[in-house]
Amino acid sequence: MAYRTKHTRGYLQVVCSPDAALHTFARRAGAELRTECGGRGTCGKCKVHILRGLVTPPTPRERKLLSEEEIDRGVRLACQTKALGKHTIILSAPEHTTSGSLPGDTFTKKAVRSGPMGLVIDFGTTTITAQIISLPSGTVVDTADIENPQKKFGADVMSRLHHARNEAGKSELRLTALAALNNLLERWHALCASITAVTITGNTVMQHLLLGLPVQQLGTYPYTPAVKSAHTLSAHRLGLNCAPDVPVHFLPNISGCIGSDHVAMILATGIHVAEKTVLGIDIGTNTEITLAHGGSLTSTSCASGPALEGAHISCGVPAGNGAIYRVRIPADTVEFETIGNAPPSGLCGSGAVDGVAELYRRGSINAKGHFRKGSGKGNDAAYILVPANRSASGYDIALTQKDIQEILLAKAAIRAGIEMLLSKLSLAWHNVDELVIAGNFGTHLSVDSAEAIGMFPAIEKDTTCRIAGNASVNGARTYLASPDRRRATESIASRIKNYNLAEYAGFSRIFARHIVLP
Repeated sequence: MAYRTKHTRGYLQVVCSPDAALHTFARRAGAELRTECGGRGTCGKCKVHILRGLVTPPTPRERKLLSEEEIDRGVRLACQTKALGKHTIILSAPEHTTSGSLPGDTFTKKAVRSGPMGLVIDFGTTTITAQIISLPSGTVVDTADIENPQKKFGADVMSRLHHARNEAGKSELRLTALAALNNLLERWHALCASITAVTITGNTVMQHLLLGLPVQQLGTYPYTPAVKSAHTLSAHRLGLNCAPDVPVHFLPNISGCIGSDHVAMILATGIHVAEKTVLGIDIGTNTEITLAHGGSLTSTSCASGPALEGAHISCGVPAGNGAIYRVRIPADTVEFETIGNAPPSGLCGSGAVDGVAELYRRGSINAKGHFRKGSGKGNDAAYILVPANRSASGYDIALTQKDIQEILLAKAAIRAGIEMLLSKLSLAWHNVDELVIAGNFGTHLSVDSAEAIGMFPAIEKDTTCRIAGNASVNGARTYLASPDRRRATESIASRIKNYNLAEYAGFSRIFARHIVLP
């Protein structure tokens, strides 16, 4: 397959053969196209503007996901479009960047300190959070949140496992991950010489992909990880561009579905030393749940999907500046709040949950999440929350019928996981003394909205509810700064009894029951 690419004044010139879609060539050239569906043409996020060149006609999937106006203007989906013959295609993707600058970056600057520094990384499926910390105090010097660029190979872990089915694909995922981490180090070049230790957490698949470990077994039952115990290797061996002998610590995994990020969350929130019954939920593309009861720790995980982190939502964005995280619909008006008070760019997960809850409260959708006739603000298949003339993108920000179904599928998976875990220990919801909600999604979550759509049962009046934010990165920071806490992580991992939902015959029935709104 021959191809040649170059960047010219913000445009991308691609000379390609006709046997592959445009997103293949654009991606190799460094364009960060959002192919969250893995290039299957279902997410509609890899929009490009064809400026010159002969390409195949719009596919039925493109006509479903793009408006006629967009198609008339030359907007296409890169995963569905091929060159006609060997032609030069010149395209523009205004929302996308080259590998030198990742989309969705958020940096929080704090005073630069002298002395030894540590680097903490929470390598999430959707978002990578990194912190420079002062050692041994653990004080945060700088924080960065960027999108995981592996999203271009699919928004969920199964899509990435499919891409990693051969050595070339696995290597591509690993190099993409390392490029993102080294891009962060380049921005922190003034501090790199002071970094003396690194800690990386992540779910089991992300950790295996970063380390180049075998991953095919993680896609099939019983999802056995190649490595479970904590381990350390040098920055040089991993491929990080800091001093070659800097130790890089990886926390232990629990199973193929519960990774070191969840161990770090437990460490940060203190669930492992709780005397009462505590339910800890780390919500993300894969949601992990731990129940502390009577001195024991029991965990499970459920595939909640990327919708709660802004992916698989038509106007979805990560939880960065401009993301709508709060929605209220009193009467016929829409009130919203954005992260950083920036102009609205789209909906992050908590904003989408709010929107669904509000539409249900006002009767615009029924219990199955279907719009009632005449209830859509714009049409009966979508509800416009922010009109194009008020949005940062220049397009309407709306909740579509498909978006609502994605949210209902995600919440049903979480609810079923909660009920299964309680049932396993012969407990009921009213036995829970404290609910801990962790993850970037949980930072902005309205518990009232989560209750309204049935993600959680109604919180008992005597139950404490704690929003823990990104507890995984907090735990990783504690681990790096405190040798005593490092020993605690091994103890946590050895104590956890993991329960796989695939072994629970009633899971599908409970899941189906909760796809509807309460």
